[in-house]
Amino acid sequence: PCLAICRGCQLWGVKLGAKLIQEVHNEDSTINHRNADLNEHAWTHKAHHIQIEDNSYLKSLLRLESIDANSLHHQAIMESSVPANSDLKIVARATDGTVEAIERKNYPNFFMGIQSHIETCVIGNNPIIPEWSRVFEAFIEASRPK
Repeated sequence: PCLAICRGCQLWGVKLGAKLIQEVHNEDSTINHRNADLNEHAWTHKAHHIQIEDNSYLKSLLRLESIDANSLHHQAIMESSVPANSDLKIVARATDGTVEAIERKNYPNFFMGIQSHIETCVIGNNPIIPEWSRVFEAFIEASRPK
């Protein structure tokens, strides 16, 4: 099983044939993906909304069509660079089209890459986006010995 967060998502995108947008903030976007001005509060700040693709494992886990996300990155997977024969499946995008989550098409176990730092969205007594915990629950379950 593999759960890749932030740079891990980007790394797997490159491993599976995609290129990266080097500076997302230089793209034509209405979203501040970097949120550097928030300093330590960026980790627990709902930065933007993401749309989840139908027929994705992510959608079946979250049971939502869209969800909020935090955002602390300056790079992202360049969707137009994904080779047609790649095993990479883009399963969520920000409203500006930035890739926010990936899966593998033919992977026999849990494989998910998420651009946001979802681990900081589910901590504490009052998590900012508790639905993200379903991803961790599924990852833990997939990691158990069979």
